[in-house]
Amino acid sequence: MSRSKIPFSLIFIVSLTAGVVFFSRGVQGRKEIPPVTVLRAEGRQKVDLSSPPTTISKPVAPAAVAKSQVIELPKPQVAASPIAASAADMSSSSWENPFSPELWESSGWTFGPQSMQTVGAEAASAVFRRPYHKLMFECDVQAAELPGSMWELRLATHNDHAVMSLILRDGRLSIVATENGLTRVVVEKTLAAPLSATTVRQIRVVATGNRVVVSWDRKRFLTAEQLAAQSGREITWSLQTSGAKYEIPRLRVEGE
Repeated sequence: MSRSKIPFSLIFIVSLTAGVVFFSRGVQGRKEIPPVTVLRAEGRQKVDLSSPPTTISKPVAPAAVAKSQVIELPKPQVAASPIAASAADMSSSSWENPFSPELWESSGWTFGPQSMQTVGAEAASAVFRRPYHKLMFECDVQAAELPGSMWELRLATHNDHAVMSLILRDGRLSIVATENGLTRVVVEKTLAAPLSATTVRQIRVVATGNRVVVSWDRKRFLTAEQLAAQSGREITWSLQTSGAKYEIPRLRVEGE
């Protein structure tokens, strides 16, 4: 057979056909790789490595909570006692319960819800804690008056430099003044109806800073000028008794 040249177009067609056959066989022989599943101990969570990586959140331990997140509740407030509050606030001009023992500095007196009385016939003293510039004092008194026994309402300035007293003794009612160590009886009268163990007597005293007016059983009984040293100054009032057992079943105090 004589040698002759093979056309270039024939060579190109044969090469192209062989390449297509080789590529189709390679595609048919390749196997699909399944996605790999990995089990992790933390939470037993499945992870698909064929997918994009995901972030796995870990549980937060209780100790990791910030201290600033802890809210402390306020402690419960204990309500103050109404009587204790009254004793601390002495600005009121009148008193609904003047027999509260917190309102007094006393010796020889006992206090109940509706009255106050001396323990016995020994000397007793009860000082009201709030001072006044002007005072209206009214009370009922009951006692078996004995010879020498005494009931006294004392009005005194600071350090007792000037004292005016209403004294009930031996069937007489007196206004007595003490100043610079000197004591004198300003005015005195005999009572037509003295104290009794079975009858309540009413005493009313008004001290304006200029005058002292005393009423006995709702009738004006004594009037006197108040000491000039007490005018415009704070006055402390107190009850002093001796020689008998006294009871006060009603008490009213007003002033400024």
